[in-house]
Amino acid sequence: MVIVYEIYVNRKNLSQQQLADLARTHYSYIGDLERGNRNITLQSLEKIASALEVDISDFFIYQYHSKKSQSNPTLVEIMDLLLEINESNQKKVLNILKEVFR
Repeated sequence: MVIVYEIYVNRKNLSQQQLADLARTHYSYIGDLERGNRNITLQSLEKIASALEVDISDFFIYQYHSKKSQSNPTLVEIMDLLLEINESNQKKVLNILKEVFR
């Protein structure tokens, strides 16, 4: 499940215990999610997104783009890099790309 992968990627060097504490859930639940042993609820996704300081929509945006780019590892790498920077810098990158490819 891509959403679960994105939780793992975005864990921001937090341990499962630290993320669980911030999300007000049990660390074993985080581990189960990351291993794909449990399905995530919307309520848990909201708590985890808040703990990671990301918008819940970021998980779905990443899932959409991941499905479209599964056969293109370069595009996946670009998406991963873009997801690591803030929106202001993402807009700067977009403007640079627009200029380069005009």
